[in-house]
Amino acid sequence: MSILKWITGGDFTHHREEGERLLSAGNYGEARLAFQRALRKSAKENESDIAAVREKVQLCARRLAMGRIEKACEFLKEGDFERATEAANDALMIDGHPEVEKEVNSLLAEIDARAAADDADEELEMTDDELLAVIAGAWSPEMAAEFATYPEDFYRALMAAHEGETATALQMLESMAEGINLDKAMYFFLEKARLQLISEDLDGAHTSLLRFIGKAEDSENDTVEELWSAYEMLSTIHSLKEDYAAAEEALLKAYRAAPGNHVPLLHLGIFLRERGELARAKRTLENALDTMGAIHPDMRVFRELGLTHLALDERKEAIGCFKAVLDHCCKTVGHEQYDPDAAIPLAKLYEDDGKLQEASDIYRHLANGYDTDNIFIYNLEAARLLQAQNAAESLVNQYLEEARTLASTAVQKEALARLVASGNG
Repeated sequence: MSILKWITGGDFTHHREEGERLLSAGNYGEARLAFQRALRKSAKENESDIAAVREKVQLCARRLAMGRIEKACEFLKEGDFERATEAANDALMIDGHPEVEKEVNSLLAEIDARAAADDADEELEMTDDELLAVIAGAWSPEMAAEFATYPEDFYRALMAAHEGETATALQMLESMAEGINLDKAMYFFLEKARLQLISEDLDGAHTSLLRFIGKAEDSENDTVEELWSAYEMLSTIHSLKEDYAAAEEALLKAYRAAPGNHVPLLHLGIFLRERGELARAKRTLENALDTMGAIHPDMRVFRELGLTHLALDERKEAIGCFKAVLDHCCKTVGHEQYDPDAAIPLAKLYEDDGKLQEASDIYRHLANGYDTDNIFIYNLEAARLLQAQNAAESLVNQYLEEARTLASTAVQKEALARLVASGNG
């Protein structure tokens, strides 16, 4: 049995159980791959089981993204601004959820501020005023005007939230709310909803979002960005409650709120693809391509459109999309920053077409990349494909040795042993 079959074989139940085991062990990268493999084997399964696995895919993506954000914070503490920026952008590539995007934008602003301070030989430790300046950098003029009327506790709550103290921040907001006129408040409810969603208070977040949306839709202010963000959060809440019709309607409202922004279309396309509505997903993602234009391309759109083409068995189109993602990586952040969700299916398509060198090159780059949870598989696949090409023994052994070092489970060690035996190594 080939290693490729080991990776792609099995049924829905097998992959779901493997995903649960890996998730429990904190191996979010391999868990997400296992859950995604389960979805590809889900044609005959109950919708409730499929929905549960989709949620696990999203959960894994969120935790992987937060892991990259944490890594970016570590690099930032070390003063490595370049790697901090790369890690922050990696998080956005892994999961483009509005909450992740907000965290990344805030972090990138902090990186820029710290880098500027470092260049000027200033103290790197941020004061409260500097931290507030970073936080306020994401506010619209209307938000800033509203927040300027609030007491100091509001800003302390935001700083506590920035430091990860969500429960404390919510308590401070609740206390502060007793002393302000909530009838005149609007953006307050959006900030509160963000924290409630992070703390998994779905009902509270739902109530806060509806209060913001009701006020924003009647407001004369420019609330486009905040309104579509609110609808995206509302969609997340509905999805977590398994009300998928309401989740889709919220995503449609996000698009209607910001028809000139491609991101709502991207998220709607992802939602439709994961729900199996491939033709609609394809049309939606193509509209996202047209909306974003060519000056500042968002590679997430190409990646998701590639996955949709792949699900529709449109191989040529899928290859074109995945290759565009990898080409962009090469031009901007380097080969070692390949997006695995685009790179892995492209490698498989290349192998199916007999292009073993192209496939092995992809795994060799992935083996040196940021997706450390799956480095074992990348080294193993690189070795397998190099072996199939009769590559130099020293080159094959380089990846076999690395895989041997990384193998930590019985399954991994068995897979490695099979590959070594197949090559008489």
